Amino acid sequence: LHRHLVGEFGAGDRLRHVHFDDALPHGGGLRVLVVAAEQFELDPIRKAVASGGNTEYVFVANGPGPRLARRAVESAGPPASFDAFVSVGLCGALDDGLGIAAIVVAEAVNGVRVAEFHAAVDMVRGPIASVDYVAGTVEAKRRLRTTGAIAVEMEAAAVHEKALEAG
Repeated sequence: LHRHLVGEFGAGDRLRHVHFDDALPHGGGLRVLVVAAEQFELDPIRKAVASGGNTEYVFVANGPGPRLARRAVESAGPPASFDAFVSVGLCGALDDGLGIAAIVVAEAVNGVRVAEFHAAVDMVRGPIASVDYVAGTVEAKRRLRTTGAIAVEMEAAAVHEKALEAG
């Protein structure tokens, strides 16, 4: 089996137009783990994949932060049983060019390249900072922006770590 991490953040109703089977490696017939901090972050993805395709999706949410994201992955079953790992949810803009409700797709998480994600929806691609705290101040966001990241979130690095452990 091939393992992939697909990082996707900033979900919204526009995702109903995404054909996830086409976006994933090898075009479908896969088992995909979709991880979020909160259930409401999974809803647009569930709607997007509800209409057919031959990919099995497993959705888990276990609260914010890397510790809970790791537990979410572990709760879904053996990580090696998944072909792709998707981290979804809200993110904070670090780039002034990001609009409200922009869909941000990670090219790298904390400097580590991740698998490319393709979909027929407007997305902004770039590096993501994944941290273990809420970057709630202007100064914290400025510091994170100096890393080159365009957005910040709290779970993707942990999901990526578990994907790498799975092989």
